[in-house]
Amino acid sequence: MNKIKWFTGGNKRSEEAIKFLTILQAKLKNTTDLPLIKILGEYSIELKNQQGSTPIILSRLNLDISRCLLNNKIHLSEENQKLIKDISSLSQIRYGY
Repeated sequence: MNKIKWFTGGNKRSEEAIKFLTILQAKLKNTTDLPLIKILGEYSIELKNQQGSTPIILSRLNLDISRCLLNNKIHLSEENQKLIKDISSLSQIRYGY
């Protein structure tokens, strides 16, 4: 993962997220992973089309990924877990307080 600075704008975060989503989709092969693959595809399209604020889209993505993993009892490899963690880290924005 390229190091994203805390002040990096939404376009760069969106580009990185799309890259990670594409990689993760390609690595998921099991039929049990289909609900997660569907979610990743939907959010990839939403980020490409810039259908809203990138931080909000990423926040919703994190929630939907977590919900999907829990509800469908999907177990990921360590490599895929790292990709999920990298995607999640893109939504971490520090504000100057």
